[in-house]
Amino acid sequence: MLVVLIGIGIARADITTIGLTGDVTVNTSGVTAIKSSVSLTTPVLGAATATSVLATGIVDGTAPIVITATSAGYTLGATYKSGYTFTNPVAAAATFNFTLPTAAAGLQYCVGNGATKTGILKVMSSAAGQYIDLDGTLSATGGFVSATAVAGNFGCFVGIDATNWKAIPTKGTWSRD
Repeated sequence: MLVVLIGIGIARADITTIGLTGDVTVNTSGVTAIKSSVSLTTPVLGAATATSVLATGIVDGTAPIVITATSAGYTLGATYKSGYTFTNPVAAAATFNFTLPTAAAGLQYCVGNGATKTGILKVMSSAAGQYIDLDGTLSATGGFVSATAVAGNFGCFVGIDATNWKAIPTKGTWSRD
């Protein structure tokens, strides 16, 4: 990469703050130039923690997809901190029980019936003291929300804080306990 700065009155101290020490020349007419063989200083990143990584711009990747064939119960968050879980029931009219993990700000899970399946979706909070907000009203403590048995049922759940989930139903008729 070739970088050339041309300006009048740019002091060397201004340039050295971006890591170009020793590679700047100012001629007698006040024109500042950077040599073509610039030695750049590598930026230092802070230590990453187990709970956060901050990135700007576009972060691209695939979201985890899980297909569950069991109506006995599926625990969301057992493997992934976010993602989509779809049913693939043997009996299309079965009730599929999903249990959310303990709420935490930023966790997000979506559940839905697989193609042509009509299972009832029942999404439960993890324990007493956990709530699901479906329509501006909270479920009972340790409560649940459910969707009637229609093809294409789908809803997402976003952790708001340590005790509350926000339900975002996008398909089907949803109700709370």
